[in-house]
Amino acid sequence: DQFAFAQLSRPYEVPYTFTFENGEDTWKTLGSGSVKVEGQKLVYTAADNPERFWPERSPVVKDGIVEGEITTGTNGSTTMLFRYDPIESTYVEVGMDVGNYWFLGGTGIQNQVFPSDKCPVISSGQTYRIKVKFVGEHFTVWIDGNQVFDQEVPGAKTAAGSVGVNKWSRGYAAIDNMKINSGTLNGQVVGSNGVGVEGVTITLDDGRGTVTDAGGKYTFYNLVWGQEYTVTGHAPTGSLPE
Repeated sequence: DQFAFAQLSRPYEVPYTFTFENGEDTWKTLGSGSVKVEGQKLVYTAADNPERFWPERSPVVKDGIVEGEITTGTNGSTTMLFRYDPIESTYVEVGMDVGNYWFLGGTGIQNQVFPSDKCPVISSGQTYRIKVKFVGEHFTVWIDGNQVFDQEVPGAKTAAGSVGVNKWSRGYAAIDNMKINSGTLNGQVVGSNGVGVEGVTITLDDGRGTVTDAGGKYTFYNLVWGQEYTVTGHAPTGSLPE
């Protein structure tokens, strides 16, 4: 008996959004700071320097787009994190040093300061929309809809990680309308008669697995967007249609 993958998608983008209109999502920190919702924004207060915060349900993203509205608070840098690994404390970040400059930085690289004539003046208490597209070591950044950076950054972290925010000094800042692109992959297994096969174990080369439903269909969520996967199917002996 044989079966085949009748339909198999490439991972496609699925947006995760955080608007805080219905209260607080669960956000984590390895420090002793705090988060709370005020005025439908997530206000994060750092008690340590620096202190990083990330949503519990953040997808793990390698290449993609992240955007959000950051409201500056007290002095010091506040940034948007991506490719963040809280165990290894590795990441890439984009944001501002209040009263000074906008930049891209992160583990193993020097800060890439954006041209001041392309960026808005940074003031405490102001809200700015940051959008970052990251593919490998290439980064494109928009601030308030204007492109301010578009180039390779050799040595930047390229491994997948979570998305969050960073506060480089004690104090507070806020984020709202945060959107993250993740990936979903789906497909269908059929027998030699063209009918979907139930109960086939489907595995990815990253170790994740699932089982086909009554129609032979399966779905994997929260994949690394931009990464290709090898899909393997295993059916119990004698379970396939003639």
